[in-house]
Amino acid sequence: MKTTKKQPTKNATPKKKAPAKKQAAKKQEAKKPTLRKDTKQHTILKMLARKTGATIQQLHEATGWKITTLRGTPGALKIKLGLDIESEKRDGKDTVYRIKGGLKGLDIA
Repeated sequence: MKTTKKQPTKNATPKKKAPAKKQAAKKQEAKKPTLRKDTKQHTILKMLARKTGATIQQLHEATGWKITTLRGTPGALKIKLGLDIESEKRDGKDTVYRIKGGLKGLDIA
């Protein structure tokens, strides 16, 4: 059995993409997210901002979130909030995550 491809209609117009300059301007105009206090995300940020940092297990105990969710959290916070998060693997122990420079520049409401 042969299948036939549909031919585009003559009236169909191709979708146009916005110029790269306009897309870059939109990204710059994007508003930084406002963080609310007394949320689990705020708790995580406070723990990561400490000089000692926090392990995934400590974050799990503080929030009750699944460990699999918390493994991706430092990377998500890096992307979403633009934070500089470092990780340090301790010999025979868990990895410690910490925010370089603390919570400076974040709008916490």
